Amino acid sequence: MSNLPHGIRLNNPGNLRRAVMPAGALGIIDGFQAFDTMETGLANLFVLSMNYYTKLGLRTVPTFIARYAPASENDLMQYEQLMCRFCNMNPLKAGTQDINLIDEWCLIAWCRGIIRVENGRPGANWPTMMEWFTVAELAAALKRAQEWKSEQSV
Repeated sequence: MSNLPHGIRLNNPGNLRRAVMPAGALGIIDGFQAFDTMETGLANLFVLSMNYYTKLGLRTVPTFIARYAPASENDLMQYEQLMCRFCNMNPLKAGTQDINLIDEWCLIAWCRGIIRVENGRPGANWPTMMEWFTVAELAAALKRAQEWKSEQSV
């Protein structure tokens, strides 16, 4: 277990510094939030991504990544290029093309890209082989995130 990436060990595959939704937050370890379950960590990543898109208006790959991933810790150009690949976007248009995180499939692809950048590629012995999570696991976490957001608006 100790050879797994930090984000996977902490149930925080987005490497969030703090919880967006506090339910299931266990505290900060080495500067990053730990969560009780992986679904909770994934749901927090979805809520944060939706908030960045809708509340902060971060609608292009460069504007979102500049806020999400500090340049002091990340190669932003490489991060942006990988995110474009995951979202099937032309990297040359990344600064002008809306990432459309209102669309659930785009949001899942977007978060899947963040998870890959933040944790690397899973080893060959990982059950899903190519990614850390299946689409079904991500969809379940997205449903939880949407439930949290709807409870907030009541």
